[in-house]
Amino acid sequence: MKNKLLLRIATVICYVLFLVQIPAYAEINNKSFKINNTVLEFKEIIYVDGSNGDDIIGDGSKNKPFKTVVKGFDYMSVNCRDGGAIVIKDGTYDIGNLFKGTQYNLNNKYNGMKISILAETMGKVQFTNVGEWIVVENSATSRIKISFYGVIFKSITTMVLLRR
Repeated sequence: MKNKLLLRIATVICYVLFLVQIPAYAEINNKSFKINNTVLEFKEIIYVDGSNGDDIIGDGSKNKPFKTVVKGFDYMSVNCRDGGAIVIKDGTYDIGNLFKGTQYNLNNKYNGMKISILAETMGKVQFTNVGEWIVVENSATSRIKISFYGVIFKSITTMVLLRR
């Protein structure tokens, strides 16, 4: 009898610890996000949801998110190049087209951006087909800074390439 009770208690503890996901993130308001015990402040936060978002009628809000990470980057490149955040809903995202093109095209579009990408739930957002994604050159005219929180990268050929 005592062993059965201990087994039930152990089962409940294991369930709570391993099966129930406790988000490490919590949105405080539309400009702040809490990760564990750290509060991050942003100039603007937009949302991407690969299942329920829409790149045509979505506006990046929590209720009308964009569908693709590319649309989130494009929005930020026009509206909040420095200090913005993209919160991404759980799922797998093919980002092979995000930084496609020549250095000239990319610099015109994204140069000078300093943004953060946050997974809605830590470890539940995967980027696939990353390829040669971030190129950092020893040049003041070629700078894109991205901070990642809780994102998993898959299918990477080259994550960071330094050119001098």
